[in-house]
Amino acid sequence: NQFDAVHLSGIVAFQQGRMPEAVDLLGRAHRLAPKNAPCALRYGLALTAAGRSPEAEAPLRTALDGLLATQRDLQ
Repeated sequence: NQFDAVHLSGIVAFQQGRMPEAVDLLGRAHRLAPKNAPCALRYGLALTAAGRSPEAEAPLRTALDGLLATQRDLQ
C-alpha cells in the first residue's frame, strides 16, 4: 500500500530528525489519506518541528477533529 510505505518512511525521517524529508513524506501521506488522524497529527508535528507552525494548523485541526469523532463513536 502506497500510503503505508510513504507514511512509515515519514515517521522514520521524523524520528531521525530529517525534518525536510519528514515534512515531504508525511505531507504526501496526508494527501493520500486526508482524514487519517494519526497521519495528520504527525504531519502537523513535523511542520512545527521544521519551523513551519502556521502551516501546521490545518493538519493539526484535522487530527483533532478525527480524534474527537472517534471519541464520540466510542461513547
